[in-house]
Amino acid sequence: MPVYLHVNTSHDNENNIVLWWYASTVRHLGIGGDHPDPAVVENHHNNMRLYIDLQDFFKRGDFYGINEEIHIHTLPEKKQAVINIFNLAEEPEVTEGSTDLSEIGLNPEKKYTVDKDWVDIRNGKLMINKQMKGLDADLAIITAN
Repeated sequence: MPVYLHVNTSHDNENNIVLWWYASTVRHLGIGGDHPDPAVVENHHNNMRLYIDLQDFFKRGDFYGINEEIHIHTLPEKKQAVINIFNLAEEPEVTEGSTDLSEIGLNPEKKYTVDKDWVDIRNGKLMINKQMKGLDADLAIITAN
């Protein structure tokens, strides 16, 4: 995993796939370059605020790649995780995958809440299934109760 990368977001899209891909795969992120579309720039600003709120997951968390499209960053001491999911294709498609909670550093005996409906946790297993737009990204937060 690279330690630091400066990312030019002037070529990102409205789904902020470039921003979230590099946030998920680089420990220390630098952002620069403004997109010509003001709505995309506003999305970047909003998502950078979210990234800053969650930066401990990305900078100090344990990284688990369920597959190329699903990245999980766990802070076991906080009993929390962040899931980044991506559709790397230009056409809409379903992003899906699953793993045992113990495989991502979470205790399968605990109860968890998730802030997105495309994540399900049952019987110690994490299941992800989301219909996504082309070149899309999304993020969910798992928290122990």
